[in-house]
Amino acid sequence: MPPTPTSLKCMTRYIALIDDVKVRDVLAIAVVRHRDIHDMVQTEYERTAQEMQDQLNEDASVLSFSKEHTKVQNILYGEYDELVHWKKQETVHRAFGSINEIIMAIPCHVRPRSNWKTKFNAFLTLIWIGRGIVDGIGSLPNEIRNQMAIDSKLVDAMERVYATMSEEEILGDALRLIEALADLEKDRGRCFAGLDKLVDMFKEVMRQGRTGEERI
Repeated sequence: MPPTPTSLKCMTRYIALIDDVKVRDVLAIAVVRHRDIHDMVQTEYERTAQEMQDQLNEDASVLSFSKEHTKVQNILYGEYDELVHWKKQETVHRAFGSINEIIMAIPCHVRPRSNWKTKFNAFLTLIWIGRGIVDGIGSLPNEIRNQMAIDSKLVDAMERVYATMSEEEILGDALRLIEALADLEKDRGRCFAGLDKLVDMFKEVMRQGRTGEERI
């Protein structure tokens, strides 16, 4: 019997000594598969461990999301007016899709254990993006507004970030967010349906917090 534990190299050598060809082949295949599975498990473990460490590092840091805001602004004011008609349609479609992708990427970096500043910055950046779309001047921003009236991801992204916030965090430092969100809701036109519900959700937390303080 081979000693335990046995290295892959030793196991292969022991198998080579078996005189039954069929048994030897079956065991050789099993050893190779075992090695492959071991490598796969090791790789997956290392990947998962690295992702967890990356998340911990991200949660401990303050993310600004300024790059995301700049990307949207660059898309809104990209080349458009001088394009031929079919190119304009393609540009609007691509710009709309890119903006929604940028919007939905923001909540992916925000979790309940993230620091408050990151949550604050994420939500405020989404408001700024919405404000840029609503206030945008020119043909392309106007086309984007028309598309956002049909299928915008902004409110969905805001709801995801909001869900990471605790009542204590909202009561402590969300007044600026509420005011900016209420202004956007007032000026949004046909864009971003559902913003009014978000405003009400924030206000309800603030109202309940004040009621609790009065009871104390």
